[in-house]
Amino acid sequence: MLDSAFQLFATQGYARTSIEQICQGAYVGFKGFYDEFATKEALFLALYEELIAKIGTDFAAVVSPSGLSYGGVRQLLEVFVRSVLDDRRVAQVLFVEAAGLSPSVESARRAAYRTFADFVLSMWLGSSLMPGASPPEGFNNHRLPLGLVGAIVELMVDWLVDSTGDDIEGLLDDLELYCRVMLAGIQATWPLDAEPRP
Repeated sequence: MLDSAFQLFATQGYARTSIEQICQGAYVGFKGFYDEFATKEALFLALYEELIAKIGTDFAAVVSPSGLSYGGVRQLLEVFVRSVLDDRRVAQVLFVEAAGLSPSVESARRAAYRTFADFVLSMWLGSSLMPGASPPEGFNNHRLPLGLVGAIVELMVDWLVDSTGDDIEGLLDDLELYCRVMLAGIQATWPLDAEPRP
């Protein structure tokens, strides 16, 4: 049923997909559906969590959270972008169909973003790119990586729905430049109460 829903949500949209269509694609009856899921939204949430888990597995397979370097930025971005865009249905479901779907899906989306942001933060804090041992007292250091994750996702969505003809490598070039600029800014000003680095 998840496979059937994945295809339908990605190609015709969540709102235009009926439980009957999902059941037909999965070769199950309504009873089979309701034995597993209370609602179509519950199925969407299960699919969303499965897709997010796969991205996490892809990260774990090739990226070590032992520290981030400028040279590693491209690798980190490529793992994420390829996990989401090699099969564009993944991006369609995670970023387009999930947007504004329901409070429960929004909660899952926020949790996923925070998980990726925490991963980025752990890499920053263990790397030479964060020149201070800790942020200034009272500073919410989760917002910087959360903002970075949100920006990356928004740029990917823009590429997905309004592509100017760039291939994935062109998108990666833009994302890498964005991340390098942000990291350079962090390196120049962190901690916030210190003198800027030359």
